[in-house]
Amino acid sequence: MDFEKRFTYKILPELALIVEYWNGDYSFEEILELKNIEASDPEWRDSFNVLADDRQTNFRIEALIKDNGKYFSVSQKFVKKRKTALLTSLPKQVATSVLMQMHQHPEALVTVEIFSTVNASLQWLQINRNEWNRIDTLLDQLKKE
Repeated sequence: MDFEKRFTYKILPELALIVEYWNGDYSFEEILELKNIEASDPEWRDSFNVLADDRQTNFRIEALIKDNGKYFSVSQKFVKKRKTALLTSLPKQVATSVLMQMHQHPEALVTVEIFSTVNASLQWLQINRNEWNRIDTLLDQLKKE
């Protein structure tokens, strides 16, 4: 797949939530660089849960598994207890997400779950149902940025 590389996000402090949209083919180094850019946002908090829309991505899993320890050692600020919901749509994305879970650093406190629908992911993240339409709209906006 040949996607234009793109990563956009929106921090919703009132919901303690970061909504991410990933589109393209990413290496480990690119993911780390983009996550560090996100973490430099003044509204970013290490305790905020994450909803990552990975339905338009192709993460290079070999690099993710090989460099997982490097990610942990470089990114201590990402090791706060929180949840990350990964939205996927293709079998390869699910497989990549499962492999990432299996190779997660033992000291990482992030609980990761994989979902095929936004609503299921928001329910797991315990986001109030009154916010679901707003987040759906936000995901659509992030795709267009």
